[in-house]
Amino acid sequence: MKFFLDEVLETHLSEILEHLTHIGATSIPILTSECRQQLVRTAANLSYQPQAQEVGKRDRVVRQQLASCEDFSQAPLFLQLRDVFQNLLTQSLAKLSFEPFLYPIDLNSMVLQFYPPHSIGITPHRDGKRYKNLVCIFILEGKGKFAVCSDRAGNNPIEIDASAGNVLLMRAPGFLGIDHSLAQREEIRPFHLIRDITTQRYSFALRQKVN
Repeated sequence: MKFFLDEVLETHLSEILEHLTHIGATSIPILTSECRQQLVRTAANLSYQPQAQEVGKRDRVVRQQLASCEDFSQAPLFLQLRDVFQNLLTQSLAKLSFEPFLYPIDLNSMVLQFYPPHSIGITPHRDGKRYKNLVCIFILEGKGKFAVCSDRAGNNPIEIDASAGNVLLMRAPGFLGIDHSLAQREEIRPFHLIRDITTQRYSFALRQKVN
């Protein structure tokens, strides 16, 4: 089975890096229709754990409504997707005249998320500092809005196309070599949110944990 549209990542790589630098996130259509449909069928047969509806404390409370799956022992298709995408990303980056990431690409953290129809999604938040380089979120099914914003109040939102078949890409510490001070790590991680989910939504996130 063919996973990705031809040369789409390499063709858009310069634009992707520019958007990551200036906006913090971007999106491109990448999954073939056959691949996306097979991923959705596989996702529908997996077991999910409901997530806490509130996380964080005091002025850092994040509200969310979703369930997650991190066991892919019965879903090798998702492991194949990770491996093929990582190879594609590595090969595309090798053609650049500079290295945009501080760490070698190793997408070693995976989670599949299910949002029920009319879920509140996730209120503005940042991904953890332990994730490095790049966050990659494949939208498998469903309609909803994804945006980066200025702060936890959701000010100045910039919507990123979250259509099914797209991969959302978001910068993390290590992008452009930035991972040296607490202030830099805070600044490089964009606040983002998911909202206005009108139909059931599946997304598959790849991240990189560095010890």
